[in-house]
Parts: sequence; structure tokens; C-alpha cells
Amino acid sequence: GLQRENEGLLRRCESLERSVQVLKREGNWTYSAPDVPRSRWIKQGHDEDYAEEADNLIQSIKDNTLGLCSGGKYIDVSSAFILS
Repeated sequence: GLQRENEGLLRRCESLERSVQVLKREGNWTYSAPDVPRSRWIKQGHDEDYAEEADNLIQSIKDNTLGLCSGGKYIDVSSAFILS
């Protein structure tokens, strides 16, 4: 009963772990969203400080996306950027 079910789950887990390793080796982990030009923020009526913070936030999203997809950890930077 339970031992048999446990063995089945262990085999499934091992299979999934192998799949993740293959994907990590073969993956192209690039952030594919288009760049947002700084001029967009200025045209929307924001100042240079806002535009810079927006650029920094977008870069942190790119960096975290790459890190997570490559098996890294997420770095919480949300408190560093206050956009209104």
C-alpha cells in the first residue's frame, strides 16, 4: 500500500529532477520582453528620477528572471523602488 505508493512517488520525483537538469543545460534563459525607453517615462510626465528608478526596476526584473530560470534565488528589491 503506502510503501508502494511512496516508491512510485520517489521514481516520479527522480524523473522530474532529471527533466529539470536537462532543461537547465539546454535552456536559453534570456529575458525576452522589449526594452522600455527612458523617454517613455518622460513623455508620460515623469521626471528624470522616476525614469531612472523605472529603469533600475526593469533591470532588476530582468536580473531576477535570469537568476530564477538558472536555478538561482530571487532578490527582493521591491522596497528599493517607489514608483507612483
